[in-house]
Amino acid sequence: MATGDMRISQSAITNCSETKRVHLMACEVDHDGEAQVSDYFDPTVRDEGTSSGVQNGESALSASFRGRGLKGCVLNIPTGYSGFVMKEGRRPITDEEDRVMKATHKFSQFTYWNLETPTSNNDAIVKAMQWINIASALHGAEVDNENATPENIR
Repeated sequence: MATGDMRISQSAITNCSETKRVHLMACEVDHDGEAQVSDYFDPTVRDEGTSSGVQNGESALSASFRGRGLKGCVLNIPTGYSGFVMKEGRRPITDEEDRVMKATHKFSQFTYWNLETPTSNNDAIVKAMQWINIASALHGAEVDNENATPENIR
């Protein structure tokens, strides 16, 4: 069974605006499309002190969403990489059609939330962020962090 490819608009990546508020939540919101996020999730973040797990020394955060407690921390995108919020313009009708994605915003850090349990170094997303730096140390030459790009980290 043939499947289409995913294409990303290069001009959208170059021209997208920077955002400071990106949240990765441990839940699924059954909705496709625009949403008034600030009407439903504008957390009052409480600093819970210093985290003993994720990136020692960072603040552990807490908030709530729809009455459920959230525990979180701020994660930085690894040096030389950027995070992008992507939007699909039109869903393909068949599996053979390409999917075209467009970057709407760029970010360098995001708030990662767990449902009711504190974040830790054992969480998959935390490990993924750490693995990029570990892999570059194992497989590459020493990286000049000030001039690092994805191409020269590999």
